[in-house]
Amino acid sequence: MNYFTNDVLGGKINDPDALEATAVSAQFRRALFEIGPNQGWVDPAYDMYYNSLSSTLAAQLYALSNGSYVNEWSTIPRTYDDFSDWKYRFWGDKYEGLLAIKEKYDPCNFFSVKKGVGSDEPINTCWRNQKPK
Repeated sequence: MNYFTNDVLGGKINDPDALEATAVSAQFRRALFEIGPNQGWVDPAYDMYYNSLSSTLAAQLYALSNGSYVNEWSTIPRTYDDFSDWKYRFWGDKYEGLLAIKEKYDPCNFFSVKKGVGSDEPINTCWRNQKPK
């Protein structure tokens, strides 16, 4: 098991004007660096071991901050990605505004991705509401 780090944060990315001009959460933009567990393997026999190790390490790291970059999480069910504060952790105070934009341009919630804006809302609602001909 190793860690990935991203040390290109801080500096101009932390500019107050830039904080409002992007969907990336202020918590992430104000960070000095990003760190997370990283491991690759091929043999499924190691899935339980590495997933458990990643979950443990990620939980310890998540306790250090209330912000995460939206692209750095796992889709493994019931593991470290199942945290209740994902909206704030990924989007910060911008979530409600982003949801309003999404509802304007995607009123049926056709485009959805796990832990994305509006992902906990019913999806493809226009198709579901159509009456058979």
